[in-house]
Order: sequence, then structure tokens, then C-alpha cells
Amino acid sequence: MDNITTFSQLYQMAQTHIEVFDLGRQFQHLDADDFYKIETGEIAYPFPYKDSAHIAILTWQPQYPEKHSIWLFKWGLDERNVVNIAEQQSCLERVVTSLMTKDDEERRRLLQDHPFHFKPNEIMQACFHAKASMILGQSVSKYYEATSKYFLTDQNENWQTIGVQGVGELVWRLTDADKKIVVSKFNQYAKPAQLCFLACLEHVNDDPQFSKQLINVVELDEFELFSHVIRAVSKTANNNKVKQWIHDLVNTHQDLHLECLLAIATRAYLGLDDDIVMINLFHKLAQNSNIDTIDIIAKDLARIEKLRALVVRALRVPMQ
Repeated sequence: MDNITTFSQLYQMAQTHIEVFDLGRQFQHLDADDFYKIETGEIAYPFPYKDSAHIAILTWQPQYPEKHSIWLFKWGLDERNVVNIAEQQSCLERVVTSLMTKDDEERRRLLQDHPFHFKPNEIMQACFHAKASMILGQSVSKYYEATSKYFLTDQNENWQTIGVQGVGELVWRLTDADKKIVVSKFNQYAKPAQLCFLACLEHVNDDPQFSKQLINVVELDEFELFSHVIRAVSKTANNNKVKQWIHDLVNTHQDLHLECLLAIATRAYLGLDDDIVMINLFHKLAQNSNIDTIDIIAKDLARIEKLRALVVRALRVPMQ
């Protein structure tokens, strides 16, 4: 064990399957080779959020998937977005200790009772556990059937029967045919169901065609729903049509609600790789929020390497 300095090495030696995810801003999968380089400080962390890396590690023996483990670690990042190696090593030592103990209660304590543990919000938890269950070949939860019926059939009178976990499971399993049904029926759903669906979809949707359909289902003046639509399509914001839609929102809509501006700034940042758009975004934030909010957004976006220079240039332009 003395020569093991990374989780990647540890689980390779133990012949244990491992999948790594980011649970910070949005659900993201981390490539195994990239994770090794992240652990050793060779590359920057690709998904910084609030100056930290929010990492979920799912491990299991292929013959015993029901005996899987989930570790949640929050590691600090330096100004280059490189993880704090001392914190990574501390967490690694904790995992090694847990693997060596035979006390189930102590192992459970080691999983959660440490300063680097974090708890994702309810939506993120639902989406992560839904994905983990799929990877492990486990059955869906008791909420899935009612949720599926509500969103995909005509049996959508009682939205209270759906559960967040069921929605998380559904969004991962949507077929192209299901997506067409959702778009056609979206305005028939109760608003709480719409919001929950879009909130889960934010972490899953990487389908530009689905995004193109979703951007037309809600009117701009319904700002709460509209901001959720922005978030739901944000992973596809580098698609030309979706990006142009975001550009148009920022550049041409003078009365864009603060919730929508924040959704663009914090989630749809893939669509902000343009000087004029970035300048207009900060001008609108200046008109609708306060200096503290602008400061938080600027620091957050500047953490993203390809946006850093754009943010600096935008902040040099006098805000009207």
C-alpha cells in the first residue's frame, strides 16, 4: 500500500471497477485516465465549482455489484484549478483504512464522517443514484412506474404520485420517442412536475435535437420555468442553434429576468464564448443585481479557462 498514491492505482490493484463523476455544478462523468492525471496534479480539474472539485467515486466488485461503495469528496482547487494533493492523500488514506476494517459500522462512519465529505442537493442525488443503479444493473425505484406514466401517457392527472428519484430515473432512460411525447405534452403537466423534470434534465441532457425542441415550450415571461429550460439545455449550449438562442437572449432581450441571467451565467457558460455576449451579460447583471452578485459570477466564470480572458475584457468595459 505504501507505493499507492492515487485512487486509480488502489482500485486497479484491488481489481475493483471504478467510475468517477463530478457532482458540483452539474452531473459530469470523469474519464479514468483524466482522473488519474487530476489526482497527480498533471492536469487542471475540468469542472470547478465554488473553488472546489466535487467528486463521487463509485466502486464495486463485478461479481458483487450489490456490495458497492460510494465516496463523496470535496477537494480544494488552487488558482490553476489543480486539486489539493494533501486533501486527496488524506481521503485516500481514509479509503484504505475502510478497506482494511471488518466492522461495517466503522466503514459506514468512514464513508461520511470526515471534513471532505459533501452532500449533493436532492436533484443531483436523484440523478446520480439513478445513473449508479443503471451501471450496477439494479432495478428502478418504486417511484419509476408512476413517474413514467405521468410524463409519457395520458394518466397525468395526479402529479403528486411522482417522486424526484423516479424523475431522475426517467430522464436517463428517455428514448427519442419519449422526448417527442414530453415536448408535445409539456404544457399539460403541473408546474411542480415541469420544474422537477427540467431540474433533473439539466444533469442528463446532451441531445441538441431535444434541446432545440425544449427552447420553444415555454414563454419568456414565465421566468421561473424559462430559467429551468435554460438550465435543461445548458449542456448542449455549444450546439450552433442552442448557442445562437442564448446569444439572442443576452443581446436582444432587454427585460430578461435575473433568474434567467443567472441560469445563463452559471449553467449555459458554453454559450458565452463571445466578447459581445459576455459584455452584455455583465451589463444586464449590473442592471438587475448588485456588485456582490457580479463579483461572484465573475470569479466563477473566470475559473473556466476558455472564458477567463473574455471575463477580464468584459469587466474592463464601463457598465451603463
